[in-house]
Amino acid sequence: KFTFVVLGDSKGEPVFEKVVESAAKLQPDFYIHTGDFVDNGAKFGDYDWVNLSNTANGEFKRIPMLPVAGNHEVSGISDALGIWRVKTYFNLPEAYYVFVVGRFKFIVVTWMLAQHVLYDTDTNDPEFEWLNAELAKNDGLERIVFCHRPIYTVGRTAEFPEELAELFDKYKVRLVFTGHDHIYYRTLRNQTQY
Repeated sequence: KFTFVVLGDSKGEPVFEKVVESAAKLQPDFYIHTGDFVDNGAKFGDYDWVNLSNTANGEFKRIPMLPVAGNHEVSGISDALGIWRVKTYFNLPEAYYVFVVGRFKFIVVTWMLAQHVLYDTDTNDPEFEWLNAELAKNDGLERIVFCHRPIYTVGRTAEFPEELAELFDKYKVRLVFTGHDHIYYRTLRNQTQY
């Protein structure tokens, strides 16, 4: 038995302190942030990253916060710099990754994956190939996916990465958590709860 809290789109806003303080009362085993935890992750200087370290008196040093790289993490000089900072700050070998808790496989993908799928900017995207391989593994685990860009929404995002939805249907993903649109929206599509 375990508890986790999903957060998102905080961008260093002062109200995030209170959100984290409230979430900490639930005594989660870990947090997952669906992206945009800093405002401009790839700009000169590291003010946003230092500010994140001090959030809620270092709550994320006490209880792990697992990140999803959103569009604000890569905004600034280049996507590559933003991804490098995410990997460095959180000590990750890649910005997309998987971890297992109990009978659940948590799969975390980046903002760029949805962009590549939507706009066909890279037909041999290594992250897409990795995601497909992780979902295809017959490991007996229930799958939960975290990404920044919504797959379905009633918010501002106009285009949906349908190829990802098809992949989630094919491999019977149980839950998909997203961020970006700054709203709460819940929908069941086929067998997947978004």
